[in-house]
Amino acid sequence: MVTISSFSDDVWVGEQPLRTLFPSLFKLSKKKNVVLREMISSEGAWDFNFLRSLNMQEMLEIVNLLQVIGEPAVLLNNLDGAEDNRHWTFGRGEGFSVANAYSAMDLGGFLSFPYKQLWNPKIPLTVAFLVWTLCYNRAATLDKLHSAGLVQDSTCLFCGLHVETNSDLFLHCQTKNGIWDYFLKSFGVSWVHSLDVKRTIWEWGKRKSKKMVKKLWSYLPFAIWWCLRNERNNRLYKNLARNTKQLITEVKCLLLNWTINTDIFRGFSLSTLICNWDVVMHASM
Repeated sequence: MVTISSFSDDVWVGEQPLRTLFPSLFKLSKKKNVVLREMISSEGAWDFNFLRSLNMQEMLEIVNLLQVIGEPAVLLNNLDGAEDNRHWTFGRGEGFSVANAYSAMDLGGFLSFPYKQLWNPKIPLTVAFLVWTLCYNRAATLDKLHSAGLVQDSTCLFCGLHVETNSDLFLHCQTKNGIWDYFLKSFGVSWVHSLDVKRTIWEWGKRKSKKMVKKLWSYLPFAIWWCLRNERNNRLYKNLARNTKQLITEVKCLLLNWTINTDIFRGFSLSTLICNWDVVMHASM
């Protein structure tokens, strides 16, 4: 049975207090010197109640923290004196399996969240976290920075016509169509983006196959989104801007770097990818 007085200062998991392991996170939390039960919301989830939105490094620390402390429901059972058992309600008496887990998340033919597509081990974790924030409309786009008083203008730095939002910056801004169109044309695909990134990832995943060109397909949106994020930051913070051709080259470099230990671009150099992309694509089909 778990009996603790302080969530952050008592040693109740591991060998050190959580405040010692994650000092920056507890400085940001509004909940100081509270017991474990007070850190769990009425919905049974961890409630850290941070003072502000977390940056990328802090989100990585949150992942590490959650891996250490585990699920709050298990701890609540222990606090109530109940036996620490896991019960999988979707197994229909057969216990947990990957198959019934995915069936449990299936909503009208679509999984509630595209975990498999998002958490690709070949894609850098920082990139996956960016896309994760996009799925929840939580990326630090100019509309949110403007609302927080951190910038004076929320106008898109690419087109100068619309407010920069998650969907505008990463999907629908017309000035970025040249990047998407360049790569989609090489795949022989006509594509209309969904309303948000989450739906786009699901629809994108339906086109994969065993061919090399289809394996590359799963990396493409992540590379484009990361490239657009970097370019927006360069324009916002450094007053530097690149043209569409230069951004396409960056996407190619990202794709090569992420797939360097696979056979997707085997036999092709970076210069070939940059100057003869169509040759590479046709050889992969």
